[in-house]
Amino acid sequence: NYNQYNRNFFLKNGKKRNFGNIYKVDIVLSLLQNLRNRSYHWENILKTTEKNGKHYPRLTTKIENVYIGINPQKIELFLDDLIKTFDERILKYCQDKIRKVGHKESLEFHLEL
Repeated sequence: NYNQYNRNFFLKNGKKRNFGNIYKVDIVLSLLQNLRNRSYHWENILKTTEKNGKHYPRLTTKIENVYIGINPQKIELFLDDLIKTFDERILKYCQDKIRKVGHKESLEFHLEL
């Protein structure tokens, strides 16, 4: 779970409905785009919003009147899980590159080239 306040259902006509695969794809793509956009100013991906003493992530998307978010501490888990859906070997390759380079910042620099 990427945020303790996320729900895996929504209400339609007063009935509880689980998110189908189409909704899940929309949620993931929206969160990924939001993460990309906020990453231009890295401090924005670390921010949270406080309401009624609860902290909510700024990386959120809304679907069927339900907010889904990623806590800043769970961003790497989200990205790892996303990569693993394609092929776990891709994740292993990325992790090996990070270990080889030694720093994530250095890897990001190499990936930009």
